[in-house]
Amino acid sequence: MGLLSVDMPPPKNLDVIYVGGESLSRKLTAASLQGLVNRRLPRVYLLFNEPLDSDYKWLETYISGYGLEVSYLKNLEEFVRKYVDIFQGFTIYDPQLLQSIPIAIMLSALDNTLIASPEDVDELMELSGKPIVNNFVGRWKNSLDAVEWSLKNLWPETNHNLVASMPLDRFPHVIQITDFLILKQPFTFMLSVLPDKDPEEFAMFDKVLSMCRGG
Repeated sequence: MGLLSVDMPPPKNLDVIYVGGESLSRKLTAASLQGLVNRRLPRVYLLFNEPLDSDYKWLETYISGYGLEVSYLKNLEEFVRKYVDIFQGFTIYDPQLLQSIPIAIMLSALDNTLIASPEDVDELMELSGKPIVNNFVGRWKNSLDAVEWSLKNLWPETNHNLVASMPLDRFPHVIQITDFLILKQPFTFMLSVLPDKDPEEFAMFDKVLSMCRGG
């Protein structure tokens, strides 16, 4: 899907890419590129779901409402080649630590990088000619360490009018708002909100909210 900011003029042309059959990591790469492209002008729409779903209904609404000229890109590779000048390189997340993904989303916005998995990045580098900018594989031992690092290093650079908590139990679905997170640049994290299940993560969650409230 794609989101149109009220601060932007409507586009005249729209590139549409179906990513429903892609792996989670490739969906994340596509969503991060969509975010980087669309924060300048909303020109890209990702289809995550099957026909008759809301993705398609909204696409029809946008096309008819704005009179858009639509081009359908075949795959992620064509998408990357078309917009290769938009990004500077790649941020690699750690597949063993989900909290590295919110950090990768923040740095996608701050460093103009695409999010990639260790398995995909070599092919993407060859395709684009762009380097690895950030590599978080093995960087932190757990989510608490990762959030502490991001509070110290990324909090000052993020939008303090908004904070994004990515739910652990619905993570694959929240990939669809990656473009919005890149546009608005909130502090983004993924921690348990259940004090009985993980009191340490809940305490860190409360710490983040306390910082939003100014202490």
